[in-house]
Amino acid sequence: MLVAVAVAVLAVSCSGEDDGCEALAPSVPGAQMLVHGTEESLARWAHAGAGSFELQEDCTLRTNGGLGLLWYDDQPVEAPATIRVEWMTTADANSGVFVGFPAVGDDPLVAVDHGYEVQIDPTDEAGWTTGAIYGFQAPDQEAVAEAVNEGWNTFEIALDPPEIVVSLNGLVVNRFTAADPA
Repeated sequence: MLVAVAVAVLAVSCSGEDDGCEALAPSVPGAQMLVHGTEESLARWAHAGAGSFELQEDCTLRTNGGLGLLWYDDQPVEAPATIRVEWMTTADANSGVFVGFPAVGDDPLVAVDHGYEVQIDPTDEAGWTTGAIYGFQAPDQEAVAEAVNEGWNTFEIALDPPEIVVSLNGLVVNRFTAADPA
């Protein structure tokens, strides 16, 4: 199972040092940090489509222009697994975390057409808002309203095919079972 991230701003861990970003150990024992705010960690990722993801001075990534997809190209993430993403959007940003798709190459639509997107868009309609499995299942609207923050938010996306469980800031907002376990 491959993982891609396409968000307006993605938090990554940083050392807090004034002289730049340093890799930190994951906060959860046994976890692997896929992005930790260094150029070295970004080298394990590939970009497809327009725009770019830019490393900021505060060790975050920011998207810049177009439908771009930053996807983990180093090695597949084997399920069962939990993907933790810290994110923040501005205004009416439309973003998401893609899971369960084949290698993208240079075409970001491979993830769109052959995977599942956990939507990030707190201002959209119920079926397309934050926590939705885009195009397949709306999230629990009351849970999303209770959990979403105006600033930084955390998704924990538990993958145990054919099930995807989405937690937003510690509250389960979606439990989706795919018709095709593959």
